[in-house]
Amino acid sequence: MRYLIIILSFLFFPICGNSQQKERPFIWASYNDRAEILNKIEKYEWAGKFYDDLKKKVDNELNVYNKDKDSFLRRLPLDWNKQSGGTYPPFYYLPLNDKDKLSKAVAGLVNSVQLSTDCGVMYYLTGNEVYAQCALDISYSIVMGLKQTVWDENAKTNGGWIYPDDNLRELRYMASLPVVYDFIYPYIMSGAKAYNLVSKHNEKPELDVYQYVFNIYARSAVEHGHSGSNWSVLEASCLVNCALAMENMDMREKYLEHFLNISNKTQDCIRDIAKEYKNKGDIWPETSQYSNGVADLTTKLMLIMDRYNPSLGLGAKYVNIPWSLPRWSELVFPNGDLVRFGDGHRHGGASPIQLEVAYALAEREGLTELKERMGGYILRKINEGKYNRPVVDEKYSIAVEPYYDPAMLLWCAGEIEGTPNETKLPRTDNLSHAGLYLQRNLSPNGKKEDGLMAFVAGASFVHSHAGGMNIELYGKGEVIGVDGGRGAYQKDIHENYSRLYAAHNCVISNGKSSSYGDWVNLGTSTVEMVSMEPEPWEDAVSDNYSYSTTMFEDKTMGEDNALHQRTLAVVRTSPTTGYYVDVFRAKSDNENQYHDYLYHNIADEVKLKDNKPALFDTPERFKASASLPWKKNSLYRHPGWHFFKNVKTSAKYESDVTGIFKAENLGENGINMRFFILGEPEREYSFVDAPATFEVDKKYSDKPTPTIVVRKYGDAWNKPFAVVYEPTSGLTDNGSVVNVDKLQKDGIFKGLCLKSIIEGKELIQYIIIQDATETFKIRDIEFCGHFAIVSYCDGKLNDIYVGNGKSISVCGKKYFDDSKGVFNFYVEI
Repeated sequence: MRYLIIILSFLFFPICGNSQQKERPFIWASYNDRAEILNKIEKYEWAGKFYDDLKKKVDNELNVYNKDKDSFLRRLPLDWNKQSGGTYPPFYYLPLNDKDKLSKAVAGLVNSVQLSTDCGVMYYLTGNEVYAQCALDISYSIVMGLKQTVWDENAKTNGGWIYPDDNLRELRYMASLPVVYDFIYPYIMSGAKAYNLVSKHNEKPELDVYQYVFNIYARSAVEHGHSGSNWSVLEASCLVNCALAMENMDMREKYLEHFLNISNKTQDCIRDIAKEYKNKGDIWPETSQYSNGVADLTTKLMLIMDRYNPSLGLGAKYVNIPWSLPRWSELVFPNGDLVRFGDGHRHGGASPIQLEVAYALAEREGLTELKERMGGYILRKINEGKYNRPVVDEKYSIAVEPYYDPAMLLWCAGEIEGTPNETKLPRTDNLSHAGLYLQRNLSPNGKKEDGLMAFVAGASFVHSHAGGMNIELYGKGEVIGVDGGRGAYQKDIHENYSRLYAAHNCVISNGKSSSYGDWVNLGTSTVEMVSMEPEPWEDAVSDNYSYSTTMFEDKTMGEDNALHQRTLAVVRTSPTTGYYVDVFRAKSDNENQYHDYLYHNIADEVKLKDNKPALFDTPERFKASASLPWKKNSLYRHPGWHFFKNVKTSAKYESDVTGIFKAENLGENGINMRFFILGEPEREYSFVDAPATFEVDKKYSDKPTPTIVVRKYGDAWNKPFAVVYEPTSGLTDNGSVVNVDKLQKDGIFKGLCLKSIIEGKELIQYIIIQDATETFKIRDIEFCGHFAIVSYCDGKLNDIYVGNGKSISVCGKKYFDDSKGVFNFYVEI
């Protein structure tokens, strides 16, 4: 059958209308490309299989279509109650209140557009007019129905045609409709007739109606969109494809300019979008899936425009956009899970198929470095058995995204050249727009279970959360110190918990931490680095130690504004053991200030050592926020802790608190997180059930998330929250950390002293954390600077680590000073 394709290609001759300057088709592919594509199908196994599967998928639908064309086309959500005379009925305005009808309506519309697109591609490849006729009948029914549907040109942002309140959705659904027109244009011009669903006769298609529809959709993208977010890119596929389908050259160039060079209040052009990609590795400033989607779709449009006008050279001009696609593969925990913040997902990142498009763009424009980068990633995935070139989905979907599936057969290279690369994950990393600072310490034994990783993050951007200065912690193969993630948008739990402080591992000050302004009124300050070792992407001075100190200003309380500082350290004590140190300072000018430290951990239960402190039922402790007003995407019930259940609280308790989170169903034998909270006066401890965390192991997806809330009355600056977390595995409490003591001077916190047993040896570590200008003496140690670790193994000095330090002496010997302008230091004795 594949040989027949090539024969048919000699029998088919494209026809070009007089008004065109370019012969159609040309949006996704031209007839000059056809021989090469057919050769690719014959030569490469993946392409042959893609073609066979696409043909089978389309032919199955064609069989149904040919049996009863009328019923097939009535899948479209046309409102037959409003049909009159010989005109087409208009479309229903979506969504519909009836969920079953809505589901059928959406599938009928979206799958029809997808099928007609596939038919257009099959017609292009085979010259078989059966495919062209199906594409023509479907697309003609769509445009004729749209002609009778009133479009509100004065609609506000996001006002669509079929979707009066969701233009963003509609433009993605309809993005490939102009491509159908482009592929079947020669067939139409040869005298083909379209089936009229009303008269039930064939008639000469009204091409002006197609042009009318493309014009409306292009206007809708330009006039009813939203600038400053990913919307401009999500709608740009429809904008560009519609512009390229226009026969009026002036109109075509007008709308292409809105993609290339002209931004307005409702649509950003690629020139302005590219400003977010100043350097290689920069990403679109949103959360994972949205950030990645911008780069992916923009790369596709760059390839389309490059095909239309190679002189634009968009790939070379904006190369940092496709370059960013693999970036999310670097922002992962040792088990491959993504760092999660805002509305981001735990799993995802760039897929190899997205990299294939960037590879095709690089190959087309001769961008050698980009081609090598993309090819290396693709080949690595192939070698790992995680990818095997583009494939056809078995069924049509209603995914809310522009439909490009068959374009992969046309665009992707027959063979990927190059050498598989290996992502060398840096010890530290950051994303400036998210206020994210990441520390990673992979085990020298290579096991993901023994890796350590933590990050701190917090900022305001599109799809951000008002979560303060939040952390996540990794342990024994899983992310277990978690933020809550997110579920369905606009639900109560999403608006009033998942987006707010209470769902995050942060500090809530005076019970008032909230948000202000910016995107949907979820604005907060951005977490800023004070010091970090190693700084992002720099070489570390030690294989075992790292830290970050960050600041966050909680500006949401007027005169009660609070200042937060957090030092987060990763300490490895052997290839299989290590721990995290979290020191959180908070203060405000409120004379009645208090601060709540929150930590959520995936677990079945929390156990306290010696059952201390004693806990009492306090069901009303966090309920006040439940009565606050709520307006979707505008006004929220901050800080969201009214979602906590089974609240148990201690009386004031100043001693240390030690315990363990036990998750018996994680890992091979269970995963635990041991915790050591250094005591201070004027504290109360609450243990609560927070809502289930999203995107976790299915055994915990419906279970509440055990959470600690530590309240400090008065400021928590000189007497901060200081906690050590140690991940372990197994059903017993078998950690290496034996004891944690507080270091202080004149009642002011200066750090911690930890005792561990490592492979039968006693390890004592003094961890000093203070202002960078201060000096502290303990035992035989004298340190001036911000952060230091001095370790003794079986009583003997083992190593010294300094971050942002001025000098350190042990036993009277000065090991380090900043006279050479160096502030970070490590030595193994």
